[in-house]
Amino acid sequence: MPAKTEQSCWAELLYGKACCLWNCIFAPCVLSFWSCAIYCCGCLRIYATRNAQSTLFKDADFPANAVSLGDLQEDVIWLRATKYARTKSLQLVDETINIHRLCQGASGETWLLSAIACIGERRALHHLFESVERSSRGKYILKLFDGVQQQWQRIIIDDRIPCDRAAYENDKSFHPSFLTNKENDLFLLLIEKAFAKFMGGYQRLKEGSTAWALSAMTGDPTRIFVRSENGMWTRKELEDEVDADGQRSLSLFDTGVELAPEVLFEVLRKYCLLESVLCAAGANPASGLHPKHAYSILDVRKVQGGIKLGGGEWQRAVQMRNIWPSGKEKSLSRKSSQLRSIAREKVEFD
Repeated sequence: MPAKTEQSCWAELLYGKACCLWNCIFAPCVLSFWSCAIYCCGCLRIYATRNAQSTLFKDADFPANAVSLGDLQEDVIWLRATKYARTKSLQLVDETINIHRLCQGASGETWLLSAIACIGERRALHHLFESVERSSRGKYILKLFDGVQQQWQRIIIDDRIPCDRAAYENDKSFHPSFLTNKENDLFLLLIEKAFAKFMGGYQRLKEGSTAWALSAMTGDPTRIFVRSENGMWTRKELEDEVDADGQRSLSLFDTGVELAPEVLFEVLRKYCLLESVLCAAGANPASGLHPKHAYSILDVRKVQGGIKLGGGEWQRAVQMRNIWPSGKEKSLSRKSSQLRSIAREKVEFD
């Protein structure tokens, strides 16, 4: 019985439930105890766990060999991206990511990079990763939405990336064979590999749809509006399919819904207010935009012409960013005063 009473007293003291005098006297000791228990023991536990799992992870379901490349005739060497990527931050994705830097010197699957950049505009890339911390084992878990099963799928991958063998053997340089940018961002290479595994191999990345990639990364249905020859906008939708080989494909079907330009503008403005991911592509070269570039839509609003003079006709304006900077085209921030003059320039899409 006395032992129980003594144990109870110590418990009350540790949890601050003893009398005020004893709490004050033993406060330094109690604080030191809890500091060691929470921080020191916690750090030691993580350190021990990581050392116990020091073996580099290898994904047996998507091996680093020709099977994952498919029918691509590429002379590659598989390198650990976690080791060779230039960015050494402990975090995979920074919420303040610079979209222009992301696309600088980029090459490869432009449809996928366009979708990644559009998601990056909304500061939402970190939601794709189960953990945004760099893995010492090279094991990463991402989630992509399966349009066939209508549910999220956990994609487990390792960080082995196919790279240019000649460049590595020449000067030990790290040159990914497919999607890459100037900084060789680790999260970019991991997202690409997750899509390659999701679609059935790297060969499936040669052709793709930005709209489908947006749907896979957000889980939301994608709506595509295509301008017809009569000036109306036809709404189309994507449908995921699985072919006879078990590999994914998609088809675009017409919904039969047509919208007038002014109605489409209101639809875009509504989605912009909801902070949806919006992008545009297929521009008319006469407008000064590149027909093969994808543009992130930043803002949709009505602006008043001649506002500096105190009034004018209200016009529809769409603010876009060219995520493939060429040095000739200039992007505007959301707060730029030049947004007021955008409405004076007519931009049409095919």
